[in-house]
Amino acid sequence: MTTRNGGIRLPPALEKLTDWSRFPVSSRVGQAAREMYQNAYNPEYAYRFGLERIIEGTAVLIERADRTN
Repeated sequence: MTTRNGGIRLPPALEKLTDWSRFPVSSRVGQAAREMYQNAYNPEYAYRFGLERIIEGTAVLIERADRTN
């Protein structure tokens, strides 16, 4: 993985296709977050965070379906 513009990591093939000038805010936010957390990446936290979003989104869809039936 390569890093460029604030250290956002992308696979090399995707890095070549990304026009970083279109995303100046994301680059700065990503850099600030990495500095705040001292470049720590916690895969378990990322997994749980993503799973919670999926479960919450599914719950909303189920609630909507219940209301329409």
